[in-house]
Amino acid sequence: MRRTAPLACSLLLCAPLAQAADTGSYAGLHAGLGQYDYTNPPAGSRSGFCDPAASSCDKRDVGYKLYAGYLFNRYLGVEGSAWSMGDGKLTYNNFFGTTLTQTVRLNGYGLSFVGGVPLGRAHVVARAGYAASTVTRKDSLGGVQVGRFEKTRTDPVFGAGAGVRVWNDLHVRLDWDRARGRTQFGEKFEADLFSLGLMYVFGPVGK
Repeated sequence: MRRTAPLACSLLLCAPLAQAADTGSYAGLHAGLGQYDYTNPPAGSRSGFCDPAASSCDKRDVGYKLYAGYLFNRYLGVEGSAWSMGDGKLTYNNFFGTTLTQTVRLNGYGLSFVGGVPLGRAHVVARAGYAASTVTRKDSLGGVQVGRFEKTRTDPVFGAGAGVRVWNDLHVRLDWDRARGRTQFGEKFEADLFSLGLMYVFGPVGK
């Protein structure tokens, strides 16, 4: 059977189109760098995640995603994925005589349509869908946790990437994914995940 280049995209995630046939399934695992920003920054704050009043800020952390999908044809597919953007952290010194640390984590799982363009052994992809995004906020005073707040809502997710077949049905992909979430206090966040990972294409249905 004539082999074709893969396409697809994953979320946060990212995916391919089948390399071995017009239809098929695939799965992958990525790890990379997550980065947070406010979409409604607090009054007096700049547009980014880091509050000028904070004594320290870390808006980047290690994130990951895993995904599996099915290809309808060479150019379109559907993909389910789960992901975590890692932690964003703000620290305030001398808060009532101690240190206040606020940690935010954005996790989720979703379903996306994917599409792409084959370029020989390589491919470029894009994806769009919806995810159940959960924001968990933890507050600690002097190293002791004093609050844990969690909220889940449905939000759109987007992604794009590029990959190359390195051996048989194994691919290496470089991806960008964006997800959004909101805390129960009305704080709105978006996070970008820049990740690198492996994707395996299982080939045509009924192979």
